[in-house]
Amino acid sequence: MRSFLHSIFTQFYLVFLGLLIWRKPTKYAADLQVFSYYSDNQDKTLMKAMVIAALMEMGAAHILFLKLAPQAVQIADALSLATLLMIFGLLVSWRDNPIIIEHNSVKLRWGLFRKYTLSPDQILSVKAGAVDVSRPHPKNHMINAILAEPNVTLSIKPDCVFHNRIQIDHISLVADAPKELEATINGLLEANEAAG
Repeated sequence: MRSFLHSIFTQFYLVFLGLLIWRKPTKYAADLQVFSYYSDNQDKTLMKAMVIAALMEMGAAHILFLKLAPQAVQIADALSLATLLMIFGLLVSWRDNPIIIEHNSVKLRWGLFRKYTLSPDQILSVKAGAVDVSRPHPKNHMINAILAEPNVTLSIKPDCVFHNRIQIDHISLVADAPKELEATINGLLEANEAAG
């Protein structure tokens, strides 16, 4: 029941975020290192194509319901608009939830859906470079992308279990500046090792 309610809440929250697409991205404190995955991302292009498809569906559904069931036109229009706002909401969530590196943690995010906060002790290594997503990966290899090819992979220590009780060995993600993200996380790991 809890996951069902969470799913419903997420849908409403995406619609709410879709209404906020006009506002500027969130500003973060200067002492945080922030890395986006929004600017250079094939998933963003996919969402733009979905906006066009949703607009076409909205028009077709309106005309179809107008001819077949005029009393249901407003309901069909409301559902089509909600779908469009959810797509905008997903784009806003990608824009406003970047990867954040603090002095003692790495916050990996993918919009509203996958959030992992890792301490330097939990990270074995980080590697920038393309990840082969065509081959099947084990279920403990999390890929934070839809169509985009991940360009950073973090290897996680085997004893780490996350909020949904899943043990994850690797997290592959898209970053707009993969080499800089790799260097920053490696710097954090080195500082943690030196502090010992």
